[in-house]
Amino acid sequence: QPPASCGCPKLATAGWLRVERGPWSIVVNLGAREQRVPCPAGTVALASDPACPGATRDGALALPPDAVALVDSRRPPR
Repeated sequence: QPPASCGCPKLATAGWLRVERGPWSIVVNLGAREQRVPCPAGTVALASDPACPGATRDGALALPPDAVALVDSRRPPR
C-alpha cells in the first residue's frame, strides 16, 4: 500500500488538516468556526463531535470547530 498522503496546503492559514490512507481520510478542523474541508466522497465512520454530518457533500465535509472525523470512502454518501 502506498504511504499516507497529506492534503494540508495551507494548514497555518486555513486551519484544517486531511490525511489519507487507503480508503480512509482523517479530517480535522483546527479553527474556531465551522469549516468545509475538502474530502473524497464517503461516510463518516467516527467523529469527535455529534454535530458532525454523517457524510461528505459536494466534495467536502462540514466540520464544527475543534473537531475531527474519520471518513470511509468505500461507503459512498446516501
